[in-house]
Amino acid sequence: MSLKRILAVLIGALAVCAVCAIGASAATWGDYQYNVLDDGTVDIYYYKGSEKNLSIPKTINGKTVTSISSGTFYGCTGVNTITIPDSVTRIEMGAFSQCPDLTEINVASGNKAFSSENGVLFTKAKDYLICWPCAKKGSYTVPSSVICIVDGAFSFCDNITSVTIPDSVEYINPAAFYYCKGLTSIKLPNKLMYIEVSTFYGCTKLTSITIPKSVKRIDSSAFYECNAIKDVYYTGTQAQWNNINIGSYNSCLTDATRHYNAVVPVSGLTLKGRASDALRLGWTKNTSADGYIVEQKVGSTWKRIAKITNNSTTEYRISGLAAGTAYSFRVMAYKMDGSKAYYSEYFGGSWRTYPSNISGLTLKGRAADALRIGWTKNASADGYIVEQKVGSTWKRIAKITNNATVEYRVSGLAAGTAYSFRVRAYKMSGSTALYSGYTSGSWRTNPSAASGLTVKGKATNAIRIGWNKNTSAAGYIIEQQVNGSWVRVAKITNNSTTEYRITGLKTKTSYNFRVITYKMSGSTALYGAAKTINAKTT
Repeated sequence: MSLKRILAVLIGALAVCAVCAIGASAATWGDYQYNVLDDGTVDIYYYKGSEKNLSIPKTINGKTVTSISSGTFYGCTGVNTITIPDSVTRIEMGAFSQCPDLTEINVASGNKAFSSENGVLFTKAKDYLICWPCAKKGSYTVPSSVICIVDGAFSFCDNITSVTIPDSVEYINPAAFYYCKGLTSIKLPNKLMYIEVSTFYGCTKLTSITIPKSVKRIDSSAFYECNAIKDVYYTGTQAQWNNINIGSYNSCLTDATRHYNAVVPVSGLTLKGRASDALRLGWTKNTSADGYIVEQKVGSTWKRIAKITNNSTTEYRISGLAAGTAYSFRVMAYKMDGSKAYYSEYFGGSWRTYPSNISGLTLKGRAADALRIGWTKNASADGYIVEQKVGSTWKRIAKITNNATVEYRVSGLAAGTAYSFRVRAYKMSGSTALYSGYTSGSWRTNPSAASGLTVKGKATNAIRIGWNKNTSAAGYIIEQQVNGSWVRVAKITNNSTTEYRITGLKTKTSYNFRVITYKMSGSTALYGAAKTINAKTT
């Protein structure tokens, strides 16, 4: 039987082995097969159902479920989420192996043995990483609290591309990354002493690996079928490498180009700060290095932008960038051996600058119950957020999803009232919104028009008009129509004065008058709509 077949049997038939072990005491409850343990609690060893969102029962036939055996959910296609009750205190290796649709493993809040973080299953103290859901994609950094990655934790997780393992991890159990066909890179911890059997078996896209000098033994088939490995970076000397016990089926390690005294790659590369014209990168101090090389991708070419000659300097700010633009960077560590420089692998990432602040914020139109604001188109943005100050709080009143839309009308406002607004640009970076700073302005609505305009009195040479008090105005302008034109005859500077007598008129003559409300906004007079009335002297 081939080695591949042996390992497939070892990992894939765990549920069958569990059935053999329990013998005649096996029982069935719905879609579960289980065994009653000596303490009267239940161990589930096989699930044959097809639930998409599965909650493991807390009790079966009145007995508490405390254990989930190896391979219980092995190969359960279609299962998206699994919730573990608070009664479970033991989960054996490979319990959730090869579940290609599994995205989340949740733990009941009262469970004292296990915890989950972003769907990843740990023991409660997070010292043992038990399972990474197969359907999750991309890169993953193991938390620094983990000391052990258990058997089959990442097995068959085809969607994961890279894993960073902190130096807190001392043990990586057999088949931990078995058949992770999408895995291209991995950083092993500096305390690791043994690379166990089948740890990376079938990782066919793994192109390079850095092995710390702490490793004493690489077990048989640890890298079997890892034929894409071209470079092995070893942090020790060639003599130390020659003393490592390398088991069979690891020919890819001997066929690859080996780099001794290798520098461990940079880890923890992240964005530390962002502006519209700059990005600040940061990473974890690399004690195996003398310094770092920072490169930026310009077109299709990588260009060196910095050489940092101190391994304690773990940040670098790149300025002079365009707003709202994505940039790619990579960092490698280096170490000098006399005049010869040794370099680590690159570790890279891409980030986007903030969009620039909007400019040209101004008032485009005004009414008694509305204000229209406008600004200059921001080419670095996807759209805009408009906010209004209500009391002491800023409240979002609009999200504009097109950067070519550069006006917004705010209606339902009170007449003759000052309002404050602010606008900022936003740019999407994947599912994350990046925002510019705010640009603010304050404007006042026009006062409302005069109401209740009426004739209060008439004489042979005079007419008295009146109207209702307008609380949105500071006063009133009175105009008379003369030869087709409107001529101001009075300005009333108190909004409580709501009558005016026009004299010097002709007997038995018809006249047109109008009243216009006004309100001062700084040194600017804002006017309400004119209201007109006709009257005839006696």
